[in-house]
Amino acid sequence: MSRSSRSRSIFEPVLPFCLAVLVSSCGGSTPTDPDPDPDPATISISIDPSTGTVEQGGSLVVTGTATIGGAFSGGVTFAVTGLPAGVTISVGTITTSGSTATAPITVTVGASVAAGTYSGTITASGSGVSDSVAYSLTVTEAPGFSLGTVENISIQQGTSGSRAVAIERTGGFAESVTITVEGAPAGMTVTPDPGSTAGTSSTLGISVGGAVAVNTYTLTVRGAATGLPDATTTFDVTVTASVPPDGTNFRLDFSLCTTDERPTWLAVKDGMAGSWTAVTGVADVYEFTITQSTLGVAVVYDAPAETDLSVDYFATTEAVVVAAALCADGSGKAVTGTVTGTVGPTNLSLGGSSTTAFLDGIFGITNVRDGLQDFVGYSTNLGAGSDRMFILRDQDIADGGDIGTIDFTADGFDPATATITVGGLVGGEDGAIGTNYATSSAGSFCAVAPLKGDLLSGSSFTASSAPASQQAAGEYHVANISTVLGNAVKTVQEAFEALTARTVDLPADMPAPTLTDVTGSANYLRLQADFTLPAELDSNVLFDYAVGSYNMTVFATAAVMSGSVSLTMPDFSGLAGWDDAWGIPLGTTGIEYVVSGRGGTGLESETAGLCTDGGRVASSTLTGSYN
Repeated sequence: MSRSSRSRSIFEPVLPFCLAVLVSSCGGSTPTDPDPDPDPATISISIDPSTGTVEQGGSLVVTGTATIGGAFSGGVTFAVTGLPAGVTISVGTITTSGSTATAPITVTVGASVAAGTYSGTITASGSGVSDSVAYSLTVTEAPGFSLGTVENISIQQGTSGSRAVAIERTGGFAESVTITVEGAPAGMTVTPDPGSTAGTSSTLGISVGGAVAVNTYTLTVRGAATGLPDATTTFDVTVTASVPPDGTNFRLDFSLCTTDERPTWLAVKDGMAGSWTAVTGVADVYEFTITQSTLGVAVVYDAPAETDLSVDYFATTEAVVVAAALCADGSGKAVTGTVTGTVGPTNLSLGGSSTTAFLDGIFGITNVRDGLQDFVGYSTNLGAGSDRMFILRDQDIADGGDIGTIDFTADGFDPATATITVGGLVGGEDGAIGTNYATSSAGSFCAVAPLKGDLLSGSSFTASSAPASQQAAGEYHVANISTVLGNAVKTVQEAFEALTARTVDLPADMPAPTLTDVTGSANYLRLQADFTLPAELDSNVLFDYAVGSYNMTVFATAAVMSGSVSLTMPDFSGLAGWDDAWGIPLGTTGIEYVVSGRGGTGLESETAGLCTDGGRVASSTLTGSYN
């Protein structure tokens, strides 16, 4: 063994001891670092609780605890991130004890934060290190309420009307709400019924005294409940002129109508035996006085492609209704939405205005009335599967608003069916059959939504509509039938509460009229139609004759004439502003006519009367050639 090898073998066993001596006391005088490689700084966070639930406008406290170690020095900070706008964070005084730092973290939720569950992060930091933990915050609706839209109303002096106001409750709020109305002028009384309710609606009874000035008044409906801020909504009451015994002041306002609906010329007749008088309009508004219980209104619409002369006869009280409703709805609201889960062509209706979707995606409905309306959808399966139906009640979507996603798979339901037998068929008719659904949100308007239709085939068909489990009070199934046989057309809509097998009879045939040329000294063709109106067609009657771009119509309600009917085109020769060119020229041939009677309808809506069990709307029409 060499010397060097031996020295190494003797030295190695004693090396630890020598190092120990050098470090502690064996001969060295230079001081040394007791921990040349210290542990790094560490921090670990925990929170209690790890989840929280708070209602809108409330707050809660989370305790954050940071455990520090190693070379950690200095203070600890806590921060919360990821929660939505409207949620504010406040970190309280941080208490340090040994290796832990604890702080209360207050989470305050604004009243406008939407209900839902949100994920955030709570972080503890210091000495260049940090640690985070997930935090889940659930926001619930605060107890509260709001008032729905109240539909505007027009009321004649000395009469009354009503409107419903919905009380929309949130967050489980079930206490009473007191309803009051502000802004009514002297002589107008508005009485909520009930005035205080734990329910979801109140009816506003509106009484207008005879001395209340003709005007439009904006009223404020206020809801109050203990411990909550008041809720308000507004609506307009338009007061129209009364019908005094010595005369009625009429105001026909066409200014809201489209250009094609604005008259070129207008004349009126005071009573059926009175004389025609031309009326000059100012800015498409025509004013006149009627002293009798009936009146006639003649209007010319002279468009570039067509000239229409329309002569209408009403009872004075009926004409008041017509005057108040004239073009009042304008174009209505436009509402969009998205449909999914459809199984074929899909009819979509909101408050009686409808569209059809053929594929899943975005849809639009126009001319939607103001106020609460029901949304009804029906998707027809053209294969072997089931149809699907959908109902969403009491919707008041703003103009240009979105109703959201209508999911026929997740939220729809299978319709029920019943057999409808068509009564009164004689054989050989063509036609169409179908089922509609009638609803009346807030009791203000009867809206009819188309569900499913098909061609007439045989004497019966299967009606498809909502099953009883999905049907609300005041909703009705409507059988819709139309037939054509030769030159006769008949239609009927009949409403029923229970979807059961039944027979729906067609109306009576419209008789052929006796047509007489009564032109006399006039320079345009005047015709008269005489016939007996079937008893069921007790709402209104019409005689129309036309050729080329000329159309001439005489219309009357049953309050003016029924039974043996004689409808005559008047002689307007010599009246101020009258132009013979508006009538059919003398000697014209190829003239076609229509006579029609209708029963069960009102003056404002073709669907009036269908929101009742057994409600029925029927019409019968006959066409023919005069020469």
